[in-house]
Amino acid sequence: MKDKLDAQARLEHGLCHLPDRQPPADLQQRIMASLPGERETLLCRMGKWVSALLQERPGPVFAALSMAGLLLAFLGGMQADRILQTSSPFPAGQQAAVNEDMNAEASFFLGRSLLTANQPEQALDAFRRAELLRPDNPKYILWQGAAYYALGDTDEERQRYQQVLLKRPDYQPARLNLANNLLQGGRIDQAGRLYEQILERDPTEKTAMYNQALVLRLQGKATAEVEAWKKYLRYYRTGTSAYRALQHLHELGDYSYRKYQLGYRTLILNQDLLLEPAGVDRDREINFLARQFVRQPLDELNIVVFMENDLLQAKRIARALRTAILHKVPQKYKKMIRVSWFGEPEVLATANQAAVQLPEGILIFSQPGSKQHKEQRI
Repeated sequence: MKDKLDAQARLEHGLCHLPDRQPPADLQQRIMASLPGERETLLCRMGKWVSALLQERPGPVFAALSMAGLLLAFLGGMQADRILQTSSPFPAGQQAAVNEDMNAEASFFLGRSLLTANQPEQALDAFRRAELLRPDNPKYILWQGAAYYALGDTDEERQRYQQVLLKRPDYQPARLNLANNLLQGGRIDQAGRLYEQILERDPTEKTAMYNQALVLRLQGKATAEVEAWKKYLRYYRTGTSAYRALQHLHELGDYSYRKYQLGYRTLILNQDLLLEPAGVDRDREINFLARQFVRQPLDELNIVVFMENDLLQAKRIARALRTAILHKVPQKYKKMIRVSWFGEPEVLATANQAAVQLPEGILIFSQPGSKQHKEQRI
């Protein structure tokens, strides 16, 4: 046993102390000769790498890793410039423009990565380099504003957006960011005018719609604010902003939109439209409800209609809703829809625990489906 251990020790010592040898002089030529004759150029590989970066918004970890690659891309770009000067089929002036575009984009994405990695000063330098290479591209100046925002310098941020708009008055991202800057700085009326301009060109721009409602709230224009929140909820029903919009609407005493719990999912529906006898907008709400009911495993779908002092009308509406939903769902779901009705107001608990009586109301709810239901729906 001791002999085996001694032999193993000698072998390990020998492996650790092998004599250094120089590689053969022709090794590099032999390796290069074995490579395929046609290889993808360095510039093409850089372009594909940058394009892949565009496909996903980088997170902090990815940003830190990608910065090293982007620095190498700059060095590769310098080498590509020398290669292209001798081998490019484009005229010299046109090729120079292509090189500038590539280098400007590399600087831009480096800045985006640095900003994501919480290094706004370095990001600002990268955006400035991109602007120097391509001063006609407004996004390089726009993102300088984002870097100044991260640095807490809202004055410089605002100046960058104004600089963009002087060159490109129609550039909506700069107009939107400028409006947000003004709103955060307390310049309510100026921000409101900019949001109006944005919505004139794009009536469903999400941020502008939400912030315009906030402007109206700050201006004390309650009636206009109600309509602004309802317009927002017409197009956007999910996410934190939608739930906040719904809360603001309820605080103003408007319950046209309601929040309902279907299993593990919360839905926002327009109650007023569901109470109507017919119409395209009502069909849209019913389609949305039916899709969500079928999409997840649920037990019975329960719909309760309240009509103060009108039991017969409550019954008509409840049955009409059930019939409309039955036309939207497969046969196996039709026995799972239950309706009921009451000739009295709905008592609704609000966020501040105060009870509100709605003369007309609809309550919709469903519990998560059992394991058996889940197996049936797979």
